[in-house]
Amino acid sequence: MALVAGRGRALLCAWGLASAGCDSDPAPAAAPLVEPDRATATAAARAQAEKAGAEQQASAAAENGPASAPRTGVAPPVLLVWDNVGDLYQSFFSHREPVTRLSEDLTGYANGPVNVHIRWDQSSFLGTIRLRILPDTLIEPALGTGNTVPLQELAPLTAALATYRADVSGRFDVRVASFKLALESFSGARHCVFPVVGTPPPDGRVVSPCVIINGQERCGTPGPDGVAFAEDVAADLRACLTPKG
Repeated sequence: MALVAGRGRALLCAWGLASAGCDSDPAPAAAPLVEPDRATATAAARAQAEKAGAEQQASAAAENGPASAPRTGVAPPVLLVWDNVGDLYQSFFSHREPVTRLSEDLTGYANGPVNVHIRWDQSSFLGTIRLRILPDTLIEPALGTGNTVPLQELAPLTAALATYRADVSGRFDVRVASFKLALESFSGARHCVFPVVGTPPPDGRVVSPCVIINGQERCGTPGPDGVAFAEDVAADLRACLTPKG
């Protein structure tokens, strides 16, 4: 009898004739976030950046004005830190004009001092240039919400670093253009690295959707509002970028 009554109640609910005891359909479970491979994530990030750049240029052309408003503020001091870099190349990277340009390009995005770590790995013949930005040196970072982190908000910093590398390369040694670029930040026990990707040598406009947290690479899925990561990854990235003041 209970089974028959239950079936009757279900029919009445389906027909909208019962006013109580009818449960709505449960919400579908959210699909688990699948972490993409590096090639897929990077291709999507480049496509998003190209689309955003084209839209910005079209908007600027329609308004017959600059693509972006000039930044205001104080140019942060730039401190160069060496790791296995010879005296000759130290003089290249220390040239006043490229360093001054880097400082000016960081105006409004960071308050100083900022450290640029330049390293040469003789065993792999690989050079790296990393802009080390502590959270308190970032100015008004846009960090998004939930599991989406707008990494492209860091692009002005990486573009400034790429311009610095191109300046040094053009003045002194074209091999400097092969040095890998990245941003680096710390927060407590967290160490976050944000690499730069793009057609070699990348111009710094695309921040990789594959970040490195405490030595482990984690990739997210780029979208119009940012890169979607696993919840714990997004939390770690925000911790690395959030001012502590």
